[in-house]
Order: sequence, then structure tokens, then C-alpha cells
Amino acid sequence: MRWLYLALVVTGCASAGRDEAGVNGRPDGGGMNKDGSTQPPIDAPPLADAPPGQQQITLSQTNDMTPAGGKGVACGNSLLGTADNSWYRVFKLSDYQINGAFNVQRVTFYSDYAYAGSGTTQPATIKLGSYAGTLDADTLMTGSITPIASVPITINDNTGAPAAVATNVSAVVPAGSNLIVEIALPDGYATGNIFYIGVSAGGETKKGYIRATPSACNVTTPTSLTSPTGLNKPDNSVLLTVTGTK
Repeated sequence: MRWLYLALVVTGCASAGRDEAGVNGRPDGGGMNKDGSTQPPIDAPPLADAPPGQQQITLSQTNDMTPAGGKGVACGNSLLGTADNSWYRVFKLSDYQINGAFNVQRVTFYSDYAYAGSGTTQPATIKLGSYAGTLDADTLMTGSITPIASVPITINDNTGAPAAVATNVSAVVPAGSNLIVEIALPDGYATGNIFYIGVSAGGETKKGYIRATPSACNVTTPTSLTSPTGLNKPDNSVLLTVTGTK
């Protein structure tokens, strides 16, 4: 498995090229999107105030919410497209003093680099569930996930600076649960779609994970990006937060 960052791999003294496969950093970007904008709009209306007696809270596991441009990660071929990728975070509700049900209002992640081979958008899905597996392990057990909600979204082209993608979601996570959130993108090879999720280089309090189709690289089980016994990329903390009321 090989990795690629924004500064392209240099071979010899004068040539540069992208990795052909593996879990890669985003290709070199910059400039405007195909529609002339510099970043995709956040397609999410303002959140409603918390109901009386409830408190709005954002669940986060990264120490720094500043995107590290050029370090976004995905599995696939940076010239042909990115593969069937998923990125995950698991939030233990009690870590956030949530003792009852948690009412999800919004999921936010970052687009480090997005390019649709046809048009200016590509599909994705936000999936929410409860997780009964071991927390903060180097891998996740997908068989331990109980689905709660699935929301189809579209991701706008973004070849400039990393930008937030925020989606309003209505879902109730039962009290005492571990909330798992997955950002899932289908295989982009046939259409030339490329997507690299945004990450932080500031560290994280719990592990974030990546999984991909077997044909792309050897990460078929959701595996920690930052753990030395996972993929050992400490500067690649997946930026993914959940806002809701408790």
C-alpha cells in the first residue's frame, strides 16, 4: 500500500506522478471549480433552536477543526477515479454527558478535493447507526452496526481549498448508544469521479477510520488512519462532526 500527498511523488530529477493505487492523499488542486466558484456551498439551512429544556451540542473527536489542505485521503487511482470508499467515526454518547436519547440535526465533514468526471456533482450517502463493537480499536466490525438512518447527498466539485459539507439530518439515537457515522461514496472509476475527505493534522481524541473495495487497496475492514498498528498516518484525522440536541 502506498500513499500520496498534495506534493506529488517525484521520481528522478524532473518528473512527477501520482500513485496508481493505494490509500492516497489528494492530487494537486487549486483554482476554481467548474462552475466558477472557489468552494462548494454548504447546502444546509440554519438549524432550529433546541427545544425548551434541551441543549444543542456538537460531537467532535479532532483537537483542531482546521482542515489540513492537501492531506485528504482516499483509496483508488488519483488519475482514473477514487474507489468505493467509506470514512467513519464512532461517538460514545456518555463521553458528551448525553444520558438520554440524542436527536441528530446535522452531520458535517470536509471536502479536501472533489471532481466529478461528468457534471459538477457526485453522489454520496451519510449513514447513521449504533455500534456495539469495541470502541477506539484499530478496526471496526461492520457486523456490530445497527442502522438508524441513511441520507443520500451530492458533493459539489471542489478543487480549491478544503470546504465544509454540512447536511441537516433528522434521526434519534437511543440513550446509552455509541453513534457511528459513515460517509460512503460509490466507486468512481466508471465516471471518473474523485473525492478526498478533509482531515486535520492537529490530532484526535478517538480514532477515525477508512474502508474501501477490495479491488482498490487492502483496507476492506474499516481501519484506523492514525494508529501505529492501523495505517499509521498521524496527520490524517478525519474531520467529521455531528450536531444535535440532548
